[in-house]
Amino acid sequence: MLIGSAQSLIIASADTQTNGQIVNANGVVTTNKLTNIYALRNNKLVKVTNRALISDSAWVFNKTLSGDDGLTYYHVATNEWLPSNAIKSTSNNNQASTPREKTSVTIGKWASATVNSNGDRTGNILPTSSSWQAFAEASYINGKKFYQISSNEFVSTEDLASSQPIYVAPAYTPNTTHQQRSNCWK
Repeated sequence: MLIGSAQSLIIASADTQTNGQIVNANGVVTTNKLTNIYALRNNKLVKVTNRALISDSAWVFNKTLSGDDGLTYYHVATNEWLPSNAIKSTSNNNQASTPREKTSVTIGKWASATVNSNGDRTGNILPTSSSWQAFAEASYINGKKFYQISSNEFVSTEDLASSQPIYVAPAYTPNTTHQQRSNCWK
């Protein structure tokens, strides 16, 4: 109990158990506040007490991990993990070797204002019931889910009536041999 206070001092556990499954993923996360980082020790994420990451700083990650607290943790340095509740935006770079899958999103019953990767309005308004191509992988900005519809323009999933995957036909490969092409006609 603090002297001169009627409230007890509550000390919350800073440790979180993990599912032990580390996923290889590459990208950049941007912090939304001064935030603590965690070290992974025996499938437990333990709060690092002598370091923190400043607000609005971007960090490259190469792995993710799920905690029992429901958060995703991003590996941003040697044995240092950043929790998803401290992230205002995430960009995933796993698409370097393969094209990013796309989806079609349809705006719902009201028009939707778009935002940039920082969550600031762009000044563009998408009309009700209009459909847009977006990257299928959602982005999280200030803790909310968005679909990216242009290089730095995002629409909130809260404003959508629906989203549908878009079929992309396989690309023609010019290195196909004559024998492979002739087999297509059999």
